[in-house]
Amino acid sequence: MVLTHAHLDHCGYLPRLVRGGFRGPVLTTSNTAPPGGLVLRDSEHLLREDADHANQHG
Repeated sequence: MVLTHAHLDHCGYLPRLVRGGFRGPVLTTSNTAPPGGLVLRDSEHLLREDADHANQHG
């Protein structure tokens, strides 16, 4: 996997790839990796908030 930049529409699919069995390397630059991690953690946080809200309020 080559990750060219840290936009969610590019790095956001990584967790699904891993869940689906991908175990290869993720190649990226030293300038892309840190913001990519932030984007993924922020996305996870927002998805958990949405799920919690949906579970509480239907």
